[in-house]
Amino acid sequence: GKNMLDTRYDVFGISSDSCSNNTLNYGNCSLYDQGDSRWSNFNLGFGSTTIGSHGCAVTSLAIALSCTGQVPDINNFSPAVLNEALKVNNGFDGDLVYWNNLALREFVPTFTMSGDYSISINASSEEKIEILKTVFEESNRIGIIHIKNSEHYSHYVVLESINEENNTVNTLDPAGGKTQIYSINDIDGLRYYTY
Repeated sequence: GKNMLDTRYDVFGISSDSCSNNTLNYGNCSLYDQGDSRWSNFNLGFGSTTIGSHGCAVTSLAIALSCTGQVPDINNFSPAVLNEALKVNNGFDGDLVYWNNLALREFVPTFTMSGDYSISINASSEEKIEILKTVFEESNRIGIIHIKNSEHYSHYVVLESINEENNTVNTLDPAGGKTQIYSINDIDGLRYYTY
């Protein structure tokens, strides 16, 4: 057991006391898994899809809110709680989230979308890196990036860091509630929030 805990710490930076309610923590962030059985079957917004199947955006927003360290009752917060708050505040068009809905500020009063970039999938890595760096220009910013690496794969994740040497980004990924590395070449959008 100790070897498993040590390996988990070495690979993911997760210490033995970093779990609560089956949600892993990474620094200040709760790594929510959109496929978690506690909410995966909830309808996403006003659509017929579920958080488990199409909820990467709302789950990424839940992760981002948790990263602020300011959600008042973090132990009772989850993608399901955020999903319901967004629904009450007309935060969806069907199952598509409105990214700057007032419901976000119910949890963190200063959480506001400050940048929204569509990035050409054909832009150079250097151009994409310059856009991504805006997240790190000041403190109290957090970014959500859109990954698209085929016609059939489209996914939102929270930006954790940029590795310019190998043109990758480290992310907090709602698909599995884990850290994940993606190629900068596959990024075609960034939204960043201040708080």
